[in-house]
Amino acid sequence: MCWYPTTCSRHTILTPTPGWICPPMLSPRSNFGIPVMDDCLFVAGGYNGFTTTPNVEYYNVKTGAWSDSCDMEISRSALSCCVVYGLNNMAECAAPRYSLELPSEDEDKMEE
Repeated sequence: MCWYPTTCSRHTILTPTPGWICPPMLSPRSNFGIPVMDDCLFVAGGYNGFTTTPNVEYYNVKTGAWSDSCDMEISRSALSCCVVYGLNNMAECAAPRYSLELPSEDEDKMEE
């Protein structure tokens, strides 16, 4: 029987703390990619014990909570991730799944 963890640890080099810091992930998995962006640890893809998953969730260091994010279009496992700053749609890609919609440019102009 295989075991697929729901745990993730965050280590602070300047003030080491023993043990696990983060609460359990929303979806257990292994072999995921884990980029860091804007005080959030994103967990992308991986293997959930049955299949490769497109699921993405993130841990917000400030709130101490996990949230769902937009899934990848293709399931991936054993992947590497990086953050590319400066893309116009970066905020849309990282927005939580059930968040409020971002205002459109037309709505911004109407308010002025």
